[in-house]
Amino acid sequence: YEPIVTADVPPGGIVPDSVGVVLTQRIRYGPVRMTAPVRVTHVWDQAGPGRGQRQAGFTYEALPGHPEEGNATFELRLDEDSVTFRCTSESGMARWYVRLASPAGRWLQRKAVNLAFRRMREAAQPLSLP
Repeated sequence: YEPIVTADVPPGGIVPDSVGVVLTQRIRYGPVRMTAPVRVTHVWDQAGPGRGQRQAGFTYEALPGHPEEGNATFELRLDEDSVTFRCTSESGMARWYVRLASPAGRWLQRKAVNLAFRRMREAAQPLSLP
């Protein structure tokens, strides 16, 4: 099975006015289904330190009802000739069944992150930078 993680993102995406917005992640792996609420805590879209650079991203925190506690940051950096996508998180297990299934949960988390990176690579393939 391929893990599937989606989120109810507001129309127009996540923009600077999105701070405080609550999103619901929907996690699916085979027959297992979970929802996981998160709140956007920080959003940025700014010129980078060098010529032709741009940085954009957001951070969210897990809310009560999420299987984990902590936060995650997703950042995209554009340079004149490259695109860098970075995902960082600090998390712990918030629910008893997540602690019980810890090895499987961490495995699933790694699979989901790898899938996110693969999707980002595929999305960046046709990108033509000035």
